[in-house]
Amino acid sequence: MTINYKKNLFPNYKDNLITIIFFSVFTFIGLTFFIVGSLLLKFELDFKARAVEAQAVITNIRSGIRHTSSGGETAYDVTVEFTVDGRVYSGPLGYYSSGMREGQSVTVRYDRDDPRNFHSATYFLPLLFMSLGAFFAVIGLAFVTAYYKKKRKIAGLIADGKLVNAEIIDVIRSNMSINHYYGRHVICEWNDHPSGTKYIFKSENTFMRPERIIAERGVTHLPVYLDYDNYRKYYVDISQLSANIVDYT
Repeated sequence: MTINYKKNLFPNYKDNLITIIFFSVFTFIGLTFFIVGSLLLKFELDFKARAVEAQAVITNIRSGIRHTSSGGETAYDVTVEFTVDGRVYSGPLGYYSSGMREGQSVTVRYDRDDPRNFHSATYFLPLLFMSLGAFFAVIGLAFVTAYYKKKRKIAGLIADGKLVNAEIIDVIRSNMSINHYYGRHVICEWNDHPSGTKYIFKSENTFMRPERIIAERGVTHLPVYLDYDNYRKYYVDISQLSANIVDYT
């Protein structure tokens, strides 16, 4: 009987510096956005405590093309005006919503000591920063946490699992690529003679060329660590295929 564990329940991982750096940066950017949003929100709340609300009228909505690294996008500048003690004040609202139109009334808050200093009465920008920050941070933290959790499980599997030597039978291309450079999986099999069962395992993804290293070094078997209670949880150790190993024996 042959049991194919190419799709294992326990993913195989090794140190992947690029991946960890990427998601760590992802987390850092998210936390930075969230902190900036929190500071903006505090600033708006402090301003609200000393400000006075007034009804302003949108006098102009100007659109234009803003050039970014990904191309051009339409940007809008909204100008409003309001009156305090018979004097008219005008300036940018600071944000745009798709439902806005000229002549529309919007609420603003102005500094009672200097009405020229006014803000919109919404928390759009702070909440936008906080939402984006939370999104990025949660994704980054979730991945990094899961990564190290699985690494700990693998360490336990190597320390306490069942070690078998599986024969290399194939090297296949993975679905993961970087700049059209596809990774590889090493396929190996192990025969459990007492039960007469053949198990087939798949290694983690690697971007080295294991078929070349296998041929050059004459590697025929790889160590596979198995969970005694569930062989679907395994780790194929391909460290001996690392191109950084120099054998002087």
